[in-house]
Amino acid sequence: MMTPHTSVVAHADDSDVSFQDGLDTQDGFILSLARGLSVIEAFRPDCERMTMAQVAAACGLTRATARRFLHTLCTLGYVRSEGRLFYLTSRVIELAAGHQSKSIWELAQPILDEVAASLNEPVWAGVMDSGEVVCKVHARPPKVVQLLIARRVGLPATSTAIGRMLLARLPDAELDLYLRDARLQAFTPHTVTDITELRRRLEAARRQGWCLERSEVDERFACVAVPLTDHLGATIAALKVVMSAARATDEFVQDVAVPQLRKAAADILEARDAGGAASEPSPFRPT
Repeated sequence: MMTPHTSVVAHADDSDVSFQDGLDTQDGFILSLARGLSVIEAFRPDCERMTMAQVAAACGLTRATARRFLHTLCTLGYVRSEGRLFYLTSRVIELAAGHQSKSIWELAQPILDEVAASLNEPVWAGVMDSGEVVCKVHARPPKVVQLLIARRVGLPATSTAIGRMLLARLPDAELDLYLRDARLQAFTPHTVTDITELRRRLEAARRQGWCLERSEVDERFACVAVPLTDHLGATIAALKVVMSAARATDEFVQDVAVPQLRKAAADILEARDAGGAASEPSPFRPT
């Protein structure tokens, strides 16, 4: 449930603002900048997506003022919208990068390198950008020359292990909103293109905490993914290992791949907390 957001501008009166050279100032204090930051701060793990009215209420703004700030943040790439809901993109993370020694992805790289070496398979970390999967970290086994599958750009979340794992983590209302306009594209004869079957698989992924995609993007390969979440349960990203379809037996997936990915997720979070790295926003606040 969304709680009221307290800020220095929460109860500022629009009538107190004076405009000079396009900036509203009060004795050198730029009120519009403070209000814009309060809009960004209003998005938190317990309210990752909000309507314009909710943003206005959380920040003590009129709807017209909230609309202008959201439009500006959308134009700059810090906020995006789907339907009536607004959410942060992970470009916001750049604002915090100045005082962080390492990003969460830099911390993740050596951890995923170890998993890739242990499994002798490529390992990825990914988020979502407007419903498409974006790779943030790619770890390749040292003795594997090159993965034959191309690093395809812009794959829809509905067809990939990472994307489905992230979708499965959404609240029901947000998942319904996403799937309402989703176009299920077939990449191979095995790709799920039936929305009812897709929902069944997403529910299974949500229930078991991992997701297997076999031969749906490339018939030769299978992928298994687990979520990377913070201590509050907010989803940061998903981790996946890519293997041949033949290797993706129930025993290997459940007894080997999933435990190693889960340990990697825990290690990344521990490294982030120890090193003070900035956290990546929710996958539906994409990079």
